[in-house]
Formats: sequence, C-alpha cells, structure tokens
Amino acid sequence: MHLLLPSRLASFPMSAWIGAVGSIMLSIMLGYGILFTISVPFTSMTQVVPFGMFGIGLDDAFILWGAYKRLGGDIPVLDRIHMYVEEAI
Repeated sequence: MHLLLPSRLASFPMSAWIGAVGSIMLSIMLGYGILFTISVPFTSMTQVVPFGMFGIGLDDAFILWGAYKRLGGDIPVLDRIHMYVEEAI
C-alpha cells in the first residue's frame, strides 16, 4: 500500500502512523463497549477519558515517528526499525 509517498519503503512510517491512530480508536470503542456491556453509567468522566487515551496514544506515535525520521535513510529497514524503537524507549 502506497500512502502519499512514491515507494513502499518510504510509505512504511505513514502506514505505521495510520495503524497507531486506528488502534487507538479501536481501543476507545472497545472500552466503551465493555463499559456499556457491564452497565457502567455514562457520566462526564466516561466522556473525557477517551480524549486522554487518544492524546497519550498519539503522543507515543509521534515519538516513534520522530525517532524514525531522525535516522538516516541509508540504513537497512530492519536495522532502522530496531534503532528507532531503542531510541524512543
């Protein structure tokens, strides 16, 4: 899948970022589903928590994205991924 970039290699970070946002949204929906299933009342706190979850998850995605972009493009992909995860942690 080529997302906004000309090559598969260059589009990897964009795909990962979209996957991160998608997983955050799915976790919010799953959380609401579980809460509604066990009959937790819908209060102002349950309305605010998803924004905190989304902010924390998106912040982590930006940290990983920045670490990936700081590394040079001349490093092989697997080594580059290993290095940026080490740097971000």
